[in-house]
Amino acid sequence: MSIGERIRHARKQKRRSQKELAASLGVTQATISQWENGDYDPERNKITLLAKVLSVTPIWLEFGNPESNVDWGADLSPIKEPIRAVPLISWVEAGQFVSIEDPYQPGDAERFIAIASDVSTLIALKVSGTSCNREFPPDTIIIIDYSDKELVDNKFYVFRQDGRATLKRWRNNPPRLEPFSTDPSHETIFPEEAVDVVGRVTDAVRHY
Repeated sequence: MSIGERIRHARKQKRRSQKELAASLGVTQATISQWENGDYDPERNKITLLAKVLSVTPIWLEFGNPESNVDWGADLSPIKEPIRAVPLISWVEAGQFVSIEDPYQPGDAERFIAIASDVSTLIALKVSGTSCNREFPPDTIIIIDYSDKELVDNKFYVFRQDGRATLKRWRNNPPRLEPFSTDPSHETIFPEEAVDVVGRVTDAVRHY
């Protein structure tokens, strides 16, 4: 079997539709179809994630031989956390985010990011500015836990200001929203009242 045929075989063994598998991986159904039809092969990081979602080994999925001696350069032991499809939203949506209840159910977002986590209150944002580019360069996808609003010194958060979202590092003494940037034009914000927290940054995907 080809890699596409093995993906189709494993998917059917798990009784998953192409749409369900796509949602688990944060890709489109068309992508799953193209993989299975052999139009092109998934990237290495997607093969690893596919294997975990489909309960097979990455080596079998790529080569069809579970004994192949391949250096994957990563720990491929089973993960304990479930794979979640985290909705990727815009900074505008993050700025409008006001509820502690998740309004972004699967199917509402145009794209989902697959994350291994036991936390259900997650959203994803793609970084476009340079206010924290020393840690999160532009196009980095950051994962936000919008149930975690407790401010901890030196942690990164998405804050809401005038209906807009901004990524900053929180510092306690004195209380401030601090940039972490190579661009000196970004200024530290010293809030005069309680800040509006969207959520804490818990993870980042820099080459997705």
